[in-house]
Amino acid sequence: MRGGMYAAALTAAALARIPTEYVEVKSVDFRVEEAMQYFRDRIGEAIAIETVAQKVGLSKGAFIRIFKTETGSTPYAWLMENRIGWACDLLARDSLPIDMIAQCTGFLDRFHFSKTFKKWIGIPPAEYRRRETPGSKPPN
Repeated sequence: MRGGMYAAALTAAALARIPTEYVEVKSVDFRVEEAMQYFRDRIGEAIAIETVAQKVGLSKGAFIRIFKTETGSTPYAWLMENRIGWACDLLARDSLPIDMIAQCTGFLDRFHFSKTFKKWIGIPPAEYRRRETPGSKPPN
């Protein structure tokens, strides 16, 4: 833990020394920001891209195009990445059953969650939990 904090402090100190003329501040389109917040607020719910596009005043196609230009990924991919990230955090830090984690992170069921999780992370959720839970022993 101490080593990670030391590395973070060194990184922050190094970044603080970068001259401002070398730093490009990029603001994200306000509609994309609004959509990202909408996704975050409803991450455990079923979310239709069409609904989000309407909320920010764009057609589905225009919304997907602008979102990808601004973030580098499609709205669906961005949402999945955030859902999987939240699931990783829950698996590593909580003892919630995997079924409950699937439900909390917006997946239809454990099967869909496990399949998607393995696609994104490369291992099933149960194995991820075993590897990432502090103090857990590797299987014999």
